[in-house]
Amino acid sequence: MNSTPSEADNNEDASTEEAPRRVSDGSSGNSESGFSKPSFSFESDEFKATIELIHPELKEDLLHALATVPELVATESPLDRYVAASRVGHNTNMLNACQRLAGYWQMRRRVFAAHAYKPLTMLPGGALCGEQNLEMIQTGAFVLLPKDQSGRSVVSGNTSKMAPQHSFPHYRFAKARMMFYLLHLAALNPVSQSSGAVWISVINQSPTMEAFLFTKRVARAMPVRRWFTRIVFPPRRFGALEASLPTFFLQGLGIGTLVPRNAVDIEFFGGSSNEEILQKLQAAGFTRRRLPVSIGGDWDAHDAWIKRQMKEDEGIFLTHEEKEERKKKAMAEQSRNKRKRRKEWEDELQQKHQQLQKDNTALQEENERLEAMLAHAQEEVAFVTTMDQLTTTMDDDDDELPIPLTDDEFYSPDQVRFEEDVLDRLLQA
Repeated sequence: MNSTPSEADNNEDASTEEAPRRVSDGSSGNSESGFSKPSFSFESDEFKATIELIHPELKEDLLHALATVPELVATESPLDRYVAASRVGHNTNMLNACQRLAGYWQMRRRVFAAHAYKPLTMLPGGALCGEQNLEMIQTGAFVLLPKDQSGRSVVSGNTSKMAPQHSFPHYRFAKARMMFYLLHLAALNPVSQSSGAVWISVINQSPTMEAFLFTKRVARAMPVRRWFTRIVFPPRRFGALEASLPTFFLQGLGIGTLVPRNAVDIEFFGGSSNEEILQKLQAAGFTRRRLPVSIGGDWDAHDAWIKRQMKEDEGIFLTHEEKEERKKKAMAEQSRNKRKRRKEWEDELQQKHQQLQKDNTALQEENERLEAMLAHAQEEVAFVTTMDQLTTTMDDDDDELPIPLTDDEFYSPDQVRFEEDVLDRLLQA
């Protein structure tokens, strides 16, 4: 985004609808609840005492939201999330949690203006239902990727996916809302609240310090323990940006001046090709199937994620009875699909069983044929061996006889029987 949105530029109507939030990550499956049963209440004495310590301008929007849409505050920004993100060991840092919560509502009001008090959904009646908002989300310039191997949320930004018209000033707020929405969804992950989340930024041009600081403020307002920032330079921009941008980002974060260098986890990746960049990211612990196609990965399911997220958000505007009825229908549909898959699986097994029986019968027949051929071959070998032995014996006897044999001596009874056996076998063969 090119500049920080201000309230004066965003004059849209208000609404006070509230509902719980759910989120689906970029993977092809399950949604998860972003919150559990709260143990820290906005009505507690601890919260009330802590909120008094915060500067009036910072907490103004939070107090207004608590007064006008308390259910929305309790479901979309429960105090438990901020306490989890601000906890140091076993100690609760309530002041830090309240400051971040107040900053969340301050940034939410600046980005969404009057729509800040609507549920953060893409459905009609939600804070993101405007045409420009939906158009910007569909570009895929900012996406919620599948969780990493540690279970942390991963958000990626790549402004090169936006069309030329999206650089016009009237799209400024749409870009800001899209970024705020995805960071909000990433923060619903309990693992990210306690262990941090990952931000992958693909840099195609030098960003302004104003846009960078706005992103930092939005990220800092989310209930996430720590943001692990990964800056990626595309091949076509690698040489021009890799030397100057690391210094730019470090200065923007105040590292080395306001912030110790080891307090921020930021790394830079670049290369002459997407494959080289991918190899570096894999060496840093990322997997190919969890990275977007734009930087050499396999993930390209943003459109499917939008449909899945919108379907899950439909339940926000339903009554309790309607939710129960939808739940029953979903369970019935799940049971039907399960029975259908079971029937298909059984039919497939039956077909395989029948085919294996046919194959087994054919193999048995072939085995019998080969055994018969082997027996015949063995008989032939035995016959030839016997003939060779007979010939050899006769030749040896001739050499040993001092005088010719008479007919009676030559055709002894044993010799006659032997010759008859040989002739019978010849005839049978």
